[in-house]
Amino acid sequence: MKYMELTLLLNTELVKDDDSYQLYMNPIRQKIEELGGDIVKEEREGKKRLAYSIQGQEYAEYVYMDVKTGNKDLPASLSSWLNVKDVVLRYLLVDATERHAKELQDEQAQD
Repeated sequence: MKYMELTLLLNTELVKDDDSYQLYMNPIRQKIEELGGDIVKEEREGKKRLAYSIQGQEYAEYVYMDVKTGNKDLPASLSSWLNVKDVVLRYLLVDATERHAKELQDEQAQD
């Protein structure tokens, strides 16, 4: 098992309220699950000012997710897919397996 942390900066012109947030996040969630990932945690941090403009945007909607997966191809596949999404201004996908090492040890002990 591998843990990944995904941070998304979403276009605030497209994500204006809770309904549009769900409209754009549902396909992202579905893609993660389709690629064999399990979303452990999702935090909507809200609209924040960017340090510099991205694609002419001064603000972005920040979303943080913890994803657990056994699929070694998930990071590359998800990155390719996120790159072509208009709603995603930027994203950061990092391996957080070391940070979650105790959880992984507990899972392995149960198996």
